Amino acid sequence: MSDVSQAAHISIATASRAFVHPERVNADTLKRIYDAAEKVGYVPRKNAQQSNDDSGKLIAVVINDIGNPVYAEFVKSIQHRCREYGYSIMIIDSQEMSSIEHIMLMLTEEYVDGIVLASSRLSDANIQKMAKAKPLVLINRSVHGVKSVIADTYGGLEKFLQELCSLGHKSLTYLSGPADSWQNAVRRETLSGICKKKGIALNVIPGSSPTYGGGVS
Repeated sequence: MSDVSQAAHISIATASRAFVHPERVNADTLKRIYDAAEKVGYVPRKNAQQSNDDSGKLIAVVINDIGNPVYAEFVKSIQHRCREYGYSIMIIDSQEMSSIEHIMLMLTEEYVDGIVLASSRLSDANIQKMAKAKPLVLINRSVHGVKSVIADTYGGLEKFLQELCSLGHKSLTYLSGPADSWQNAVRRETLSGICKKKGIALNVIPGSSPTYGGGVS
């Protein structure tokens, strides 16, 4: 913990609070602490008094932004299905930060029976390592050897572009998602390929953040 506090340039008390009560630390400081923890290789100490038998049939659901209506629908559907099988869910909002996602999963891994990662920003290696420790399913992400649920990107975009072509459009502007989003990369590459095939000019605009405000700006 001392190494983490020095690397993040904050007090040991604040560093400790970030792992015990993250809701009491502001987002910028939390990111700095988690980035520092990842850099120095700090692994949060788990509660020795808590055993896996106490998990109570719990599934961790990790999303990037709890305010995003897409993720809200994911959570509702997951919760509904889990309830049918007698499971509860724990929601983790990673705030679009892979460092927060990584640390929070390390903190909760011992106490959950399975994990759902929606549009995860973690590396393939980290996801594969986590999948070996706990049953894990991905949404909007494909990683070799890990079960996933992904949309038919090609089919959807092809129908979309066919409709635009029928209306006489010859060019298209794509407002891009986060640079580290797997789904965004797939969508952009697929869109580019279909546009070339159909002779449609494609202009790509980088998005500042995947929010309503980011879309406007």
